[in-house]
Amino acid sequence: QQPVRYRRDGILFIAVDPVTRPPHVVENRTRYTTHVRQAGSSRELIVYPRSSKGFFMESESLPQKITLSIADTSGQAAKCLVNLDPSVLAAASGRHARQQVTMPVSGAVLYVRVRSWQGSFAISITSDRTIDTMLTQPFHQRSLRLQIERLFVLVAEGKQNLALVTVTSVDATVSQGRSAETDADMQLVDLRIGHLQVDDERKSAQQRFVLYTVPRETHSLVLLRQMDRTNPILQLKRVELNVRPLWLHLEDTFLYDVLHFV
Repeated sequence: QQPVRYRRDGILFIAVDPVTRPPHVVENRTRYTTHVRQAGSSRELIVYPRSSKGFFMESESLPQKITLSIADTSGQAAKCLVNLDPSVLAAASGRHARQQVTMPVSGAVLYVRVRSWQGSFAISITSDRTIDTMLTQPFHQRSLRLQIERLFVLVAEGKQNLALVTVTSVDATVSQGRSAETDADMQLVDLRIGHLQVDDERKSAQQRFVLYTVPRETHSLVLLRQMDRTNPILQLKRVELNVRPLWLHLEDTFLYDVLHFV
């Protein structure tokens, strides 16, 4: 985010917010170390083999281009210039979005691909020549279902019992696929619970029930997300949380023991 500048009583204040997530990411899927640097900047980012690292542009006044220097064990490097200007990436030629470099010693061919999403970029470096084909392939069609009639979990520390969790009528379904050839791949997560109860198992407990839901009332969580190989962004199309009435009783000593256990 851009810093906010304002004056108060003759003093210039500059307020900045911490960046919790870098706007761009470099995915190094090779066995070579990659050095990333914005054109005209001295700051360098090192991305080690088979790892990913976020990055940001050092300055908006400098060209929105980055140089990838891919070094092998001998110290020699192959270089690639990637222009992250959206208008350039959207050009018909796609020269900056799809590039390939050859390592000077081994002769290995590496493929550089750029994916964009709302101003952010993911730059992938790989030796897999099928990367372009894989981006267009549909996801595997699958459906998994887990049903549990009754589940008990006893939480204890040493010889001291802390809590007993009872869950009944658990029905979890995970499915993914596409309804028609022209539709997008979708993933559905459906979790339903018939009854949830948490009992305080401590000898000093004044009340045994900590959490108790109304029987024969189903609690559910439904998530529907669109799956896309080109944009690694979580795209939720539907979020549905259905919570029925419940009874809750918390003692301060119980909370203290739970935090101590965690």
